[in-house]
Amino acid sequence: MLSFLALMTFVVSLQSAPSAAEVLHGLDLTSFRNSTGPSREVGLRRPVDWAFSGLSIAGGQASLERPEDGWIVSLEILRTTSDGVIACFNDQARNGGSYSAQTALHIVRDDVGGYRVVDETVRDPDCPPRRGQG
Repeated sequence: MLSFLALMTFVVSLQSAPSAAEVLHGLDLTSFRNSTGPSREVGLRRPVDWAFSGLSIAGGQASLERPEDGWIVSLEILRTTSDGVIACFNDQARNGGSYSAQTALHIVRDDVGGYRVVDETVRDPDCPPRRGQG
């Protein structure tokens, strides 16, 4: 009986896992280090607040681009956890610049209907860190 209960809990957790697009759209960019840090102002939280739009999805990775300067942020869910997901977040200049950062993040739901990072020190072989090399 315990095996059946464990299996059902696993199935329910899979069904309730958010998509990469859902997490990226609702991600609180102030909850971890990224390229929006220098332009943070009161009230700016989600990618849309920094004019990221134009969702594209390829191979499980959701991406948003800022049309005026070509900056792109993307996210791929690597695995689920008991309270959220481990995701690979990419932050890249596509405006002639060479900034490119990648980090694995532990992301959970926040108290306002979105998502926030609770651990940015996650290590995952599918998401080797790049710290904003330029």
